[in-house]
Amino acid sequence: LSNEQRSAIADYFRVYKGGENSLKKVSLTGPVLHPFLARSYTDVLKCFFEDKLLHSQQLFASEERCQKILELIPDENVASELHDKWQGNRRSSISKEDVNAARWEQLKTTLQSGKHKTQGLRRCVEEIVFSYTYPRLDMEVSKHMNHLLKAPFCIHPKTGRVCVPIDPNNCEDFDPTAVPTLSQSC
Repeated sequence: LSNEQRSAIADYFRVYKGGENSLKKVSLTGPVLHPFLARSYTDVLKCFFEDKLLHSQQLFASEERCQKILELIPDENVASELHDKWQGNRRSSISKEDVNAARWEQLKTTLQSGKHKTQGLRRCVEEIVFSYTYPRLDMEVSKHMNHLLKAPFCIHPKTGRVCVPIDPNNCEDFDPTAVPTLSQSC
């Protein structure tokens, strides 16, 4: 494909548009999600976030992590309201897993309640889930022919590492520094 065609395809899949320094990293435009994004959210991302990521990453376990999530809420009053609730609940003897689940449910309930729907905060829950779970594309690598993604068993020109397929069921165990190099293979 040409660079323009590749760019159009990559842009279709891209929702992560913010940089490291911007607070809002995900941009879900329009009054309703595009059907592709809606299916991604309901069929994969929401369940993965709530069932696995929320607990394994302990997203609400520390003040710093809570603050990162609260920064994704555009209305400072709502973020402050949630922060105050969480500070009040801190003294209880709830386990870390239960704290994560309880705080996530409070956040969802607050943002999706009737009084905040009119402020456009309902979409904020989806944006938080997308920001933590949706794949991030390197647009430069994806749209330019000279940055073509490498097929399995190709050699990286700078590191000399061999591109190897990974088992998606065990991707957490994959160590990219342990793959063979061209000189090791020879």
